[in-house]
Amino acid sequence: MVIEEETKDIEEQLTRLAPGTEARMLALLKLEVLCTTRGDIAAALNYTTEAEEIARSIGSEEHVTVLLVHKANQLKILGDSSGALKSYFEGLELAEKRKDKKLQARLLYSMSDIHVTLGDSERGLKNCETAKQLFEEIGDDEGIILSELGMLGALLHLKRAVDFHKITAHLQQRIDDNTTLSPSRKTDFKGVIQQQLATYYHSTGELDKALLSFKKCLELFKSINDHRVPIIYLSIGNILKEQGNLNEALQWLNDPLLENCPYREAQVERYNYISYIYEQLNDTHHALKYYKLFHEQVEEINANDMKRQIDAAMYKKEIEAERRRKEEVEREKKRADELLYNILPEEVALELKQKGTAGARHFDDVTVFFSDFKNFTTISEKLTPQQLVDELHECFSAFDNIMHKYNIEKIKTVGDAYLAVSGLPVANPNHAVDIINAAIEIQQFMKERSNRRGNTEGLYQMRVGINSGSVVAGIVGIKKFAYDIWGDTVNTAARMEQNSEAGKINISQTTYQLVKDKFNCAYRGEIEAKNKGKMKMYFVEFS
Repeated sequence: MVIEEETKDIEEQLTRLAPGTEARMLALLKLEVLCTTRGDIAAALNYTTEAEEIARSIGSEEHVTVLLVHKANQLKILGDSSGALKSYFEGLELAEKRKDKKLQARLLYSMSDIHVTLGDSERGLKNCETAKQLFEEIGDDEGIILSELGMLGALLHLKRAVDFHKITAHLQQRIDDNTTLSPSRKTDFKGVIQQQLATYYHSTGELDKALLSFKKCLELFKSINDHRVPIIYLSIGNILKEQGNLNEALQWLNDPLLENCPYREAQVERYNYISYIYEQLNDTHHALKYYKLFHEQVEEINANDMKRQIDAAMYKKEIEAERRRKEEVEREKKRADELLYNILPEEVALELKQKGTAGARHFDDVTVFFSDFKNFTTISEKLTPQQLVDELHECFSAFDNIMHKYNIEKIKTVGDAYLAVSGLPVANPNHAVDIINAAIEIQQFMKERSNRRGNTEGLYQMRVGINSGSVVAGIVGIKKFAYDIWGDTVNTAARMEQNSEAGKINISQTTYQLVKDKFNCAYRGEIEAKNKGKMKMYFVEFS
């Protein structure tokens, strides 16, 4: 009575609320909940549908997600499996976008039994496993139990008896040990386990064990006034019928609880069982009576079977559409990752993806490489823009490959200048040696390229400058961001390059101290460097 009065009050309020407003949407949500509570699912679906339209029109993604879940659950109860799956998929996509792990898990769990019903038990099992993983990540004990209960149904259909019994034993212990579940919730879960066990024993022909489990289930469900009690009566009557206990079976099948059961499919099975029993008892009159009742439902059964076939076909289309969507998402994610890794060091890119930001870091021991081309401005004036880009692309692509070989991080190119650093973001005790080896290979590449193509216009000679020390590295900007390095070490490397010569590798005193035992170096003396004063410099000797 309280629910009916509350429903009338809200319906009256609804007449005064303007269409398409948030207030109307919230009122519709309340009505939908009330209708669901009193079992009027069709009316609840109507309210949900209107509320969803409003939520979309006002751009409330949170409410759209919630309403999609409600809509899917309602369609599932009403037998529209394909419609339910469509709403579940859309809700799942929004939940993933919002990074709502709990809702993702609930949706995957809710979808699993539809998959099983439509013959895709493997997918149903996978959904429950993924749901369990998500529930574990957020520490939702009840969700973990729910997902494992869902796994039992899938394992039954897949005939994986060992896994079924393993999870059953584990589940019973988990429920007993849980201190957060209410007594009624524990009873509900234990009842479901007994129902699944009974179904398993029935499938293996162990009728005594099946009967015992169904009776345990009935006791548990009765204690919490569960709506599944009539279904258990039906199952017990069927087991007794198969055991040949016909009169006892009739008592269970004619119990008022089952006789008044609102589930039409359960009534159809009941008529069939009772007709069979009376036939075995040679009671033709009652056998015919219940056969007629059963037969009256045959057309509806056939219609339901046809609907299931249509649902199965729609299900396959939905699954295929979902598969294509996920593949496209994965392709786009892969493209985005590849682009990010091309722009940033892998460790920095991973930090940016996980946290949404990457802080600047100080590195004590690195070596910085600077290079540019001799007479670049003069040469570039004699080339077309495309020729100039092609020349730089060929050279810098070769530099990139050489740097990658020695795990050196390319920072950037500016015009004809190339900047790289060894020893970050991952420390490298051989940072100075590695970068000089790379510099030697780059100079050799330039020499071979010049010899191969002839000393014609557009072929460059290159200066290299190298310095070692500490730098600060990090991301700059919020759009078209770039990874860069700063500090006096970088400035000094630039001075080394400016005071180098074509085809040479000029290194600072600091770098020389790190590599003097690995390379032959020619001391150049103290040379004036812009804004730095006199600095000791060395040429690395190589053939």
